[in-house]
Amino acid sequence: MLEVPAAFCFPPFYRKQDQITFSDIVMAGTELPFFYDILFIEKPSALSSWPWEQSPQEFNNNCSDRRSEIAEAFRKRDRKRAGKPMIQSLALFIDLAIWSSGKPVETLSPSHLMAKIKSLPYAPLNIEGRLSYIIKQPDHYLSFIQLNQLEEELKKKLAVYFSKKKE
Repeated sequence: MLEVPAAFCFPPFYRKQDQITFSDIVMAGTELPFFYDILFIEKPSALSSWPWEQSPQEFNNNCSDRRSEIAEAFRKRDRKRAGKPMIQSLALFIDLAIWSSGKPVETLSPSHLMAKIKSLPYAPLNIEGRLSYIIKQPDHYLSFIQLNQLEEELKKKLAVYFSKKKE
């Protein structure tokens, strides 16, 4: 069990005094928002290799798996059922954006998070406004559309960024 650090206690992800319980680290990493970032802060020697030290390609499969689940919930007009996977997808998007810089997410404080993501050389256009909208209303269909667009833009910008970096 891990206590969620205050730096991660921001809705819609976690609230003050939330705790994370897990039995399988790999499963927890896909189900619990920012699990690896929190684990790194609480127990830096828990893993020999962290996700931000690996290729972002392995990470992309999780996003598309959730996309169909969320789309199905919205097709049935079930915002409540779409909420949890949307929050998980949003966390994965933020992780991908920041992990691609080779660093973990340090805080979910809105001002710090937006400044960090905006400063990334591969940040999608108007990321602050778009991401703020999704964070405030993760169970809205327009947030789902916006998150899909951000994911696609980020993947393209990352591909260009890493190809230029290899040159």
